[in-house]
Amino acid sequence: MNSMLLQLAMAAGAGVGGLVIEWISLSSITWIAAASIALAFGAVYLSRRMSGH
Repeated sequence: MNSMLLQLAMAAGAGVGGLVIEWISLSSITWIAAASIALAFGAVYLSRRMSGH
């Protein structure tokens, strides 16, 4: 299950990266990645806060 989700996440990341390059620009991909990482950290923070850890 973990392996499947990891493969799915890599495929989704490649797809989103391709769309960003096609629609916006190659130079903006780092800002999109930084925003995605910030959202992921926020999701982890909220998840831990809600579970009481």
